[in-house]
Formats: sequence, C-alpha cells, structure tokens
Amino acid sequence: MKCLNCNKFIPDVSEVCPYCNSKIDPNQKENPIIDFGNIDNTDYNSDKFDIKVYIREPKNRKVVVGAVALIIFVIIIFITLIASMFTTKSEPNYKVFTRVVDGLGEYLEDNFLGSRYSASGKYKLTLKVNNESVAFEGNYGYDVKNKIINLTGNMRDPKEATGEVLIDTRDLVFNAYMKDNNIYFQSNQIYGDEYLYFPIEDKTGFLKTKNYDLYSIVIGMTDALSFTLKQMNYSTEKTSITYLGKDINVNKRSLVLDSPTKVKFIETFLSELKDDVNFVNEVARIQDKKSDEIIKNIENRITTSNYKYSSDSANKTTVSVYFSKKKIYRIEFLLDEEEKKRYVFDIGETKYYLDYFKNDENIYNLTFASKIKELENLNEKTYDITLDTDKYVTDINLYLEEDKQAKVKKQDIENYKNVKDFTLDDYNKIKTNTNYYLKDVTFIDHIKDYYKEKCTPDLTCVCNPGEDMCSCTYENEIISCPVNLVNVNESTE
Repeated sequence: MKCLNCNKFIPDVSEVCPYCNSKIDPNQKENPIIDFGNIDNTDYNSDKFDIKVYIREPKNRKVVVGAVALIIFVIIIFITLIASMFTTKSEPNYKVFTRVVDGLGEYLEDNFLGSRYSASGKYKLTLKVNNESVAFEGNYGYDVKNKIINLTGNMRDPKEATGEVLIDTRDLVFNAYMKDNNIYFQSNQIYGDEYLYFPIEDKTGFLKTKNYDLYSIVIGMTDALSFTLKQMNYSTEKTSITYLGKDINVNKRSLVLDSPTKVKFIETFLSELKDDVNFVNEVARIQDKKSDEIIKNIENRITTSNYKYSSDSANKTTVSVYFSKKKIYRIEFLLDEEEKKRYVFDIGETKYYLDYFKNDENIYNLTFASKIKELENLNEKTYDITLDTDKYVTDINLYLEEDKQAKVKKQDIENYKNVKDFTLDDYNKIKTNTNYYLKDVTFIDHIKDYYKEKCTPDLTCVCNPGEDMCSCTYENEIISCPVNLVNVNESTE
C-alpha cells in the first residue's frame, strides 16, 4: 500500500511509515485509495468535438480525406468483383490458337523434355484386324536423350486360338534394338540368329549427334509459332456442331492461309527461329555446322517460300478451332486444293477422335483413348486405338507396366546383315516365315522399295563445285546423292 503522506509504497502490516514516520490509518488497509492523478475539472466545450470544426483543422482534414478515399477504394473493388461474376472477359483472337500450341509444348516438356525422356517396363500388345487377332508381350525401354530403344517380345502360336493340338509350337520370339540411326531386329522364326540391320536416312542430323538439347529445339519452335499466330488475322462466328453425339453451340475461330498469308506466316515463323540464338546454336551443333550456315539456310527457305507462293492460287488452307470459353472441342484442317481434304480432331476428356475426309467422303476415322494409374512401385498405362476404314477395322490395345526407375540398356551388336544387301531370296524367305503369323505381309514389299538404290548414274543431278553431295531428281522427288554415284556428264560442275 501507499503512505498517504509521502505516497511511497510501504508493507501492508506497517502502522508507521518508515520513510516519513507518519501514522498509518488502519482503515486504509481495507479500502486503499487509488491515485488517479490530477483531474481537469474544466467545463466541457461542445464546439471542440463538432465535426465541422474538427475538419477545419488541416491535419484532421487529411485524416478524413484518406479515410473516405479508402472506403471508396474498397467499394470499387467490391463492385468490380461482383461485376466480374456476371461478365465474361474478352481475350485476343489469337489466344485460342496459342493455347493449343502451349498445350502441345507442355505435353512434350512433361513427357520427353524433362525427367520423362526415359522409361522402361513390361508391355502387352493386342492387335485385331477384322476380327483376326494376334498378341505380343515382353519388355521395353527407351531413352530419348541418348536415342536408345530396347524391345523384346514373343507372340504365341496363332494356331492355339483354333484349339489345334500342336506338337511343334512356333511361338514368335524377337529382339529389337535402336541406337542413333541404327535399327536391329532378330528373330529365329523370321530369319535366324543373325540380326537384320535397317539404316535410317537422317537429313536433320538428330540421329547422328551423340546428344542434343531437345528443350531448346521444341521451345524455340513453339515460341516462334505462338509469336507468328499473334500476327495473323482471324474470323469468328457462332455455329452448332455434333460433338460426341450431342449438338452443341460453340464459337468457331478460323485462320485462312491463302498464298499471300502463307508467305507472311512462313516468313514470320522462320524469322523468329533465325533470331532465336539458342535454337540456331543447337541446330548448328546437331548438324555439325556453323551458326552462320544455319541462319543462311533459314534465309534460303524464306526466299523459297516467297517464290513458291508468289503467284495467286486457288489453293488455300483453313485452320479452325471450335471452343466455348476456355474449353476447346474441335480442331479442323481444311486443305482446299485439287482434292478437298479435311481433318477433324475432336478432343474428349479421356478419348480423342480423328476423321479424315476427301471430297466430303469419310476415308477413315481413328479413336484414341488413354488411362493412367499410379501404383507404389510402377505406373499402369492403357492405350486403346481403333482405326476404321472401308476395308479394315483395326483395334490396338497397349498395356504398359512402367518402372518407377527407368532401366535402358546399351548394346553392342556386331553380327548383322544390312537390309540394303538383301537379295530377292532374302525377302521371299522373310515373307514366307512372316506369313505363318500374319496374313497380310505386303508391308515387306514397302521395306524393299524404301531401301531400293536410288542414286544411280541415270539420274539428272546438279552438283555444285567442291561439294560431296548432289541434288538429283528421283520419281518427281529431289534427293541427295554422293557425287561419285551419279553420272558426271549429267551434272553441272
């Protein structure tokens, strides 16, 4: 408690103040007096708290104005939020096209450009053509960055499906391997224990180089394409389409590429690529050339496109996107040439549909469905594809058990036979053996045509002085041939 005389704190049991020797009133212990200090008893002035008088002060005026501004600002934000619930924000015409390009870029980045460039596991493949089916199963592995593919498998004897008793089973067992631009295939049942070697023509240089930065290539092209799309003019209309069996109202936005627009599109796209340092440097490294050479090649392509589309032509290409708000339902390509060709691609939640028309006749339709399930040690993926044409209905089911950690093996294959050295007897042997498992083996004839020697002395070629390769005409196509394989008399030096 406090001493009433000197206002100093003293013990509660004190009878005399130890500081001033004043006697302590015993009633003070029960009702101690609290010191409130000096109280101003001046009369209350009502003008002091009048709002008008309060605002007259400059300092007070700033406080009031700031408070009012804050309240108005909050009200504006509130009104804006309410209005946004009832209005749709418009977007640039090109946006729906660039969303498609960005989506493609994101898919490639998620599945191939990042950590997903390699995978391995087990597979089961079922192929049914007009109710005749075969099934394969085995192991797979791929490494996009290092360009390696491993594939092993077996197919059960097709006669098992008929219930026949087989004494000597003829299961098909095979091994396939790809490294860089080399593909090797081995099956005792098809050709023997020797690997067949299928070389791949590599005009881009992607298969020859040891490794490359795929990210710089893909992102460079998607960025250039997005920039180009922003420079184009579009038309928009409301229409109705039949989508997944239902009639829906959508917006249709179209980009028409006639000859002048094609020139602008190609020139803008290639110019963006030419200015992309990362893209140019990576292509130069892949093709083992200087950056100036890559830039010069791009400039030549620009000149070629200007020449190719310089004349007015009735041929034009129309790209249309059908959408509603942020959802894209359909992408359509119309090639209006001598024959009118149309590709219609419908986008579902888990299924995708592609129809191809020629002169309004539906040539084929393709359905693609995918399903992915993540488990503790692996991922399950299922893909279903159906291709329906006039003659064939082909159903493909692919089931994958993908390892959490990819295991892709590199192999060294020494004993092989180059398909370019095949004789007619070699092809007949392969066709006869394959025919036991597959009824249609005409695809083998296409392999023979593909590897047929094209560079012969009877070609008409143009060979520039000092260069090892010539540009030659082969069946209305321009191909490159070594200068030592063509007829020098028909070359220009």
